[in-house]
Amino acid sequence: MGILGMALPFPLFAYAGAHIDSAISAMINGLAPLMTAVLAHYFISTEKLNKRKVSGIVLGCIGFVVIFAPSLIDKSIDADSLGMLAAFTGAISYAVGMVYAKNLCALMLRQC
Repeated sequence: MGILGMALPFPLFAYAGAHIDSAISAMINGLAPLMTAVLAHYFISTEKLNKRKVSGIVLGCIGFVVIFAPSLIDKSIDADSLGMLAAFTGAISYAVGMVYAKNLCALMLRQC
């Protein structure tokens, strides 16, 4: 949990901060709850997706594509693109860490 929730995202966001605007980094970091909802659907039995959650996830992903589209259109993987990918990886790391934490807490409560 420490690696996924703290150790991995911080250097990724530091790298991203050196290569992209902080506003873009913050927007990409905002994908963490979206990715958490998707992962929770598959790995936490009590957290299933509904129409409202799916529409929010779709809108959020469309926003990410709009941010990342200029790099895709130019077909250039430069420092900006790598910075955005680093921020996105950090957001996914947060999501995996939160789903893992939820599962670990549930496991610990069952053992008590």
